[in-house]
Amino acid sequence: MTLSLRVLAAVGIATVLGLFVNAVAWSRAPSQGSPTATRAALSSPAPGVTPTPTAGPAVATGTPAATHTAVATVEVPGAVTLSNGRFFPLPEGTPYRGFAVLDEQGGPAFATAYHQNGGHVALGRPVSRSFQLTDGAIYQLFAHGLLHWQPGTPAAEVTPVDLLAFVTLHGLEGQLWWLGVPRRAPPWDERLTPTPAPSVRLEWLTEPAIAAHYRGPVPADGQESADGEQAPVPAGLPLYGWPESRPEHLGAYIAQRFERAVLIVWVTPPADGPAAGTVGVLPLGPLVARTSVFRGLATTPDTLVGGRLVTRAPRPALDWPVLPTPTPTAVPPTATATATLEPATVAAGAVLRIVTVFNEGRQEHVVITNEGSQAQNLQGWVLESAPGGTQRYTFPDVTLAAGATLRVHSGRGSTAAAAPPTDLAWTGRNVWNNAGDTAVLFDPTGREVSRFSY
Repeated sequence: MTLSLRVLAAVGIATVLGLFVNAVAWSRAPSQGSPTATRAALSSPAPGVTPTPTAGPAVATGTPAATHTAVATVEVPGAVTLSNGRFFPLPEGTPYRGFAVLDEQGGPAFATAYHQNGGHVALGRPVSRSFQLTDGAIYQLFAHGLLHWQPGTPAAEVTPVDLLAFVTLHGLEGQLWWLGVPRRAPPWDERLTPTPAPSVRLEWLTEPAIAAHYRGPVPADGQESADGEQAPVPAGLPLYGWPESRPEHLGAYIAQRFERAVLIVWVTPPADGPAAGTVGVLPLGPLVARTSVFRGLATTPDTLVGGRLVTRAPRPALDWPVLPTPTPTAVPPTATATATLEPATVAAGAVLRIVTVFNEGRQEHVVITNEGSQAQNLQGWVLESAPGGTQRYTFPDVTLAAGATLRVHSGRGSTAAAAPPTDLAWTGRNVWNNAGDTAVLFDPTGREVSRFSY
């Protein structure tokens, strides 16, 4: 583990809670409401402005994607109108420190694009200055999105980029997990195996409040579809996309990842935060801004003096490689290449079983044995605490030999107990309830393999 990830591991939960003290300020206004209400806000054009919807390639590839149309600017407390844009003060700071969204001379028209793509309602506050990446393009980060402009093109050709897919594709998945963003459910390498079907992903909606928010209201009597069934398309699909993970308990909230957003339901909200049980959209921009590759000049606030911006330093260039979209690669049929690239398939002769759950106060572990005649690679397998499935452990690349046993440790001393491949560390938090619980083991396809209750 790199030093930066160790630091993030130590401060991750505190950082997320600190950010969410100002969640309402960072977030778009309708995020606490229903998907239907949010869609209505996103589809209302500003007076005198012709809607200019933009669209990009499929979200699953991590490339630009948006369906927002022009909307009226929501008044943000403390925001200042400039001759070429708007200045937004930091929600937790002084009124003269914040970030400006500008139509830059000789550069991108980010202020115009921000308004046309939903403004504060859809994108939230800016959380960075404009910056340049190694692809030569200019970007600006917002609480709920990212704007992109390629030099050499007209200033108005600014495109919104799907932030969640973008940072996943470009190497921040691990850091975002430490900061409270669930990982995508395994297996998820499109180069090797098909992504789970929508019907399978809908089965992951096991957290009641998130499921109700995503599915939308149940049709009233007489409002069913012609065939007598409820409408198959969830109300939240146009906004959030299909589920990409099962619910995961991450400290103060339970989170579930979707293609274009992360929905959370608060369990123990911070002071002055939303009530317990409230469902909202996790503001990803502030979390991305806290990652190791983003700190520095890009997140150094602008300063406003006398209603005018103080002269900025040159636009920062981040050494963050922009990677191409993964494409299938032909691999020579050698034993080494096959072992490296193939996902952990279920071995025909392997029989895995959860033997027991040791719950010794703050120290706990699950014992799993392979009672079959063939070794089983466990990469992508999942151990889950049921019911609800909000606490889940995804196995790394370890192999359980025929007749062998391994332990998955959690709670106090779990890190010290780690000695792969026989002893694996899950989390320093306690997982298993003293009064009784159920452990479930799933293979990489999501099929239940073994269950143990006590």
